Amino acid sequence: MKTPLSKASLMVLTLAACLSLQSTQAQVSTRWKSDAIDHDWQTAGNWSEGVPGVADTAYIQNGGSAEIHVAVTDIDYLRVGGTPLSQLTIFSSGSLKVTGSGRTRIGDAAGTLYGLVNVNGGALTGSGRLYIGNSADDSQGTLTIQNGGTVSGYSYVGLSVNTQSGQTATLNIGGASTAAAPGWLDAVHVSGFASANPLAANVNSVVFNHTGNRYHFTTGPSSTTAVEIRGSTTVSAKAGVTVLSGANTYTEGTTVAAGAVLLANYMTASSTASSLGTGSVTVASGGTLGGRGHIAGATSIDGILQPGDDAFGNAEPAHGVLKFANDLTLGATSTTLIALNGSERETGYDALDITGHLTLDGQLKINLMENFSIALNKTESFQIFNVTGNINGAFDTFELPTNWNGLDLQWDTSVLSTTGMISVTAIPEPSTMALVGMAVAIFGLAAGRRLRSQNSFPSLY
Repeated sequence: MKTPLSKASLMVLTLAACLSLQSTQAQVSTRWKSDAIDHDWQTAGNWSEGVPGVADTAYIQNGGSAEIHVAVTDIDYLRVGGTPLSQLTIFSSGSLKVTGSGRTRIGDAAGTLYGLVNVNGGALTGSGRLYIGNSADDSQGTLTIQNGGTVSGYSYVGLSVNTQSGQTATLNIGGASTAAAPGWLDAVHVSGFASANPLAANVNSVVFNHTGNRYHFTTGPSSTTAVEIRGSTTVSAKAGVTVLSGANTYTEGTTVAAGAVLLANYMTASSTASSLGTGSVTVASGGTLGGRGHIAGATSIDGILQPGDDAFGNAEPAHGVLKFANDLTLGATSTTLIALNGSERETGYDALDITGHLTLDGQLKINLMENFSIALNKTESFQIFNVTGNINGAFDTFELPTNWNGLDLQWDTSVLSTTGMISVTAIPEPSTMALVGMAVAIFGLAAGRRLRSQNSFPSLY
């Protein structure tokens, strides 16, 4: 005779059966249709197998263009890319979580066009890795984070992974073409991978093209943790003021075409860490390089070089030294801005340290800050450059303050091109000297009259 099962046993068996049924359900791969009804992710008819769910892989290929405007159901896997251009845009109030395996691939197919994900005010969250430019030769992927959008949860962001050849991978902070408000990437690092084929290099880029005044490339707007940039990657700035503070090791160079890049890596654990990687640094005529910290690669300036961050919207202007571990070349269109606020190098005034050679050209401009002071007939000297190698050339023009607090300033630049030193002497203004001269003359005339009066003979009459 069979013994009846208890209620508890029945519940356990029922749960086990449900789990067994769930485990046998195959993961669904649902693809965006080339003849989609509209752009809405939530429209079931836009997908081959309906709107993707928790266990599903979502493919956006074949020229598809999907949009997310609300919080949608979590998915297991996201793949965007194909021929022609396939794209996903997550707008403000929209969000997507890629859980499960958590992997996201952008530019996930070969072809002359690519995959594009634009987090435009919305949120993309993952639990694994995010790959841009992936899986095949010549694949192209772009991730744009703008207008306060956030990408978070991924362990890291990989550019041109799998070492395929001829891949292009781009991470835009701000707009892809026109500058926009920046967004935020919460990841430990962004890493670029070199091509396996030396004849077909990968092109991996982190581009700052935003409208922020002091945008810190950190894991969030209130975070002080920098997102590190590594590997075969180039960094370029096109608009906005970007603050880099990470110990970056990317190798393919830095270009500041416009806007400003401001270093703040002087407080990193490694005192010689470079926030601009190990490659060369080029600042075009419309760009500015400033801040405090270390630069490893050879640097050429055709724009503005401004050590310290006095003019970058800093609430408490801070002087500092930019330290170049390689050669520094100042071009004919360059302007070197130095702020003087005291007599102590680095804390009182801005300066440059160059381990390699220094080539001078362009203009030197000196700004006097509110705490600058100099005594009458006193000469103050400032070690603007400290150069280990040779100093070549000379500045073409100077813009030097001529007056301070009623005193004329006389500058001596005669040894600047040999020692890196500039000096200034405070003298009275000509009008003040004229008044002093008149006073001396009047005093002398009066004294002369008194003397003649004292020495005159008494009258005989």
